[in-house]
Amino acid sequence: MTLKQFNENWSARRRQSIEEGKTLRNNMVQGVFATNVTVVKQQVLNSLQGSGTLGTSNAAALSRLNLLV
Repeated sequence: MTLKQFNENWSARRRQSIEEGKTLRNNMVQGVFATNVTVVKQQVLNSLQGSGTLGTSNAAALSRLNLLV
């Protein structure tokens, strides 16, 4: 293997690693966002049902919805 071939192979591997890192970061961000949305939905539901720690008023539930806007 020549030095040129080595450098080309190394560059290809680096590009592949960078793309894999970007994909991993995007998946992580989407997962965190989806989890946050689910938690906020549950908190709103708990507020509307009066079983959450946010209070029993509709205002408390609606204030949680503001976080999504």
